[in-house]
Order: sequence, then structure tokens, then C-alpha cells
Amino acid sequence: DAHLRDVAIAENYQAVAVGAHGQMFFSDDTAQTWQPLPGITTRHLNAVAFLNSGTAGMAVGLDGTMLQSDDGGVSWTSLTPATTEALNGAVLINEDDAFVVGAGGTILLSEDHGLTWTAQYSGSSEDLLSACFLPIKTRIRFAVGSNGTILRSSDRGDNWQSVSSGTARNLNAIVFQDTLRGIIAGEGGLLLQTEDAGLSWTLSEAVTAQDLHDCAFAGNNSAIAVGEGG
Repeated sequence: DAHLRDVAIAENYQAVAVGAHGQMFFSDDTAQTWQPLPGITTRHLNAVAFLNSGTAGMAVGLDGTMLQSDDGGVSWTSLTPATTEALNGAVLINEDDAFVVGAGGTILLSEDHGLTWTAQYSGSSEDLLSACFLPIKTRIRFAVGSNGTILRSSDRGDNWQSVSSGTARNLNAIVFQDTLRGIIAGEGGLLLQTEDAGLSWTLSEAVTAQDLHDCAFAGNNSAIAVGEGG
């Protein structure tokens, strides 16, 4: 059985899902049908991401595993690991710039299409579970994780500051609709929202007690969060 952990959409109706033991599945018909991809790794893959309106992609997982695709997920190559920590999130900013986050406060930055990676000092030892950047203002970047951790950088990740979340619950996903408004989804149905570019966050009314693992904006100022129990 497939134990899948993340899915991402590239252009041209292509999509990739990743999961346990290096499982990867590919679709080229808007996720109507899926085909398994040849195994590149046997390590668990925790996340996959594609460049907005592009075919460049990354998948990350245990033991610093990093995979790269330049054709919308049809084929993948393994990158030289830059850490032994588990990697939990990947963000592609443009064709050259990307950053990944992981266990123990790990943040790695590449500015050469994944050829080399530089460790950035996060100032945190918490496990980082998700990351993003502000639309248009790509210098402003975020990472969220265990124990209510929110990290914000305004200089492309050279320096990171801790932002109060008001909670000790795990924060599993973060996304922004525009340069001001964003949401975070987390443990126990937690939802946080910001309207000032992530400088401060407020608790939204809970609609479930189940853990939420991902979130997205759906247009018309509406948002979707998904998690345990359907």
C-alpha cells in the first residue's frame, strides 16, 4: 500500500505525490490517473514542491534526502545531501533560488539551482515542518514547526527572528494569499491568521479538534485546511 505524505502540482496538468520508502507517483492529467515513478531512494519523502508556473521541482525527506526535477516531475535526480537531518519542507522561489527546512531548526539555502547548499542560522532547535515566502516580496520568508515555532526573515534568510504564535502546539503548514494575509494550520485544529505580513498572528475560531496538516487559499478570500479524520 502507498503511504503518501505530500502532493504538488506543476504546469501542464502535471502532479507528483511522494511518501514512505521513497514512493513517488506521477500524473499528467490533472490527477485523474497516477503512475508509479522509478525508485530514486528508499528513504521516506516528506514533501514535494514545484516552482509557481514552472516545471522545476524538489522533493525532500529523511537523512537530508533531496531530489530535483526539471521536467514537471517526469524524471528526478538525487542531490548531494547537505545535512543528515530530516527535511520536511521545500520552497522554490525562482529557477535558481530555493530553501528547505527540517529537524533541529535546519534551514538550507541554494542560489545555484541546487548545486550547493548553505546552512542558515535559524536560532531555533525545534523541528521545522513547513515554509513559504511572501508573494512578490520574496525576500520575506517564513518557517513554522514544533512547539508553536514561527520564524520570519526579511532578508532572504540571512537572519531569522522568532515571532510569537501564542501556542505550544505544532504548526504544520503556512501559506500567504498576498503580501499581507496568511494562515497557519496546526495540531488540534489550530488555525492562526495574519494581516500584517506575518509580524503578528491571531488565533482563529476552531472548527475541528483534529490535527490540520495543510492549508491553501481558494480565491474569493476563502481558505481550505485539511487534516486527520477527513
